[in-house]
Amino acid sequence: MDPTVAILIFVSYFITYILYAVYVHLVRDGQPHKAAACSTAACLLMSVGIIQCVSNIMYLIPLLLGVWSGTFVSVKYKLGSK
Repeated sequence: MDPTVAILIFVSYFITYILYAVYVHLVRDGQPHKAAACSTAACLLMSVGIIQCVSNIMYLIPLLLGVWSGTFVSVKYKLGSK
C-alpha cells in the first residue's frame, strides 16, 4: 500500500463526508444549485477511493478512517448548519 495514495484516500473521504453534511443542510434549506454542486464534488472525491480499492482492498482502511473522521467532525462542529 502506497502511503501517499492512502493519505489521498483518507483526505478525499474526510472531505466527502463533510460535504455530505453540508449537502443535507442545503437540501433542507431548499438551495438546489448549491446542493447539486456539493453532491457532484462529493461523488468526484468518492471515485478516488472506489478506483483505488478495486486495485487493493487494503485501501479500505484509510477510506473508512476518512469516513469516520469526516462524520465525527461534521457532527461535533455542526458543519453545514446555520
